[in-house]
Amino acid sequence: MRRILNVAVANSWIIRNPFQQGEPLIKPGEESPRERIISREEEWRLLAACHNERAHLRAILICALDTGMRRGEIFSLEWSDIDFDSGLITIRAFNTKTMRERQIGMTARLTAELKRLSQDKDGHLVFGIKTHAQHSFQKAKKEAGLADVRFHDLRHTHATRLVGAQMPLAEVGRGSRSYPAINNLSIREYQR
Repeated sequence: MRRILNVAVANSWIIRNPFQQGEPLIKPGEESPRERIISREEEWRLLAACHNERAHLRAILICALDTGMRRGEIFSLEWSDIDFDSGLITIRAFNTKTMRERQIGMTARLTAELKRLSQDKDGHLVFGIKTHAQHSFQKAKKEAGLADVRFHDLRHTHATRLVGAQMPLAEVGRGSRSYPAINNLSIREYQR
């Protein structure tokens, strides 16, 4: 809209652009950062808070931290999407934001969690939850002293760790299609 009005002013179709009058509604300097990266120590506290009635949350958080998957992708995972032999998770196109199927490699920690869950599988969904675990996540965050952390921040944390492990930024941004390389190349760095 702003661009259209600037063109209109340049062509003398209107006298002035209303966007240039008064104070802007959004000032970048006053915006609080929306991206939160959690440290390893904060991660340990968050996972430690996944006990008793929140024990189911631990595997979900590990999945988010170790794969960078979106919440909807995690909760729609089915056991047929998990391939323990190849160490890959297939995210079906229907469950992705971009409507493109992709595969993600599993870390040893995630593989262990998923194998543990597979022994008690009840139904076709990996985590047995269809929508979210918001209530449990809120309680775990509070116990861990991480009130400012959002579930999506786990995805940002994963991406930041990949970059720190020397994964090319283009590969990180491509949506993790080449994760088997991560498992072989720099997973030790990633998991530190």
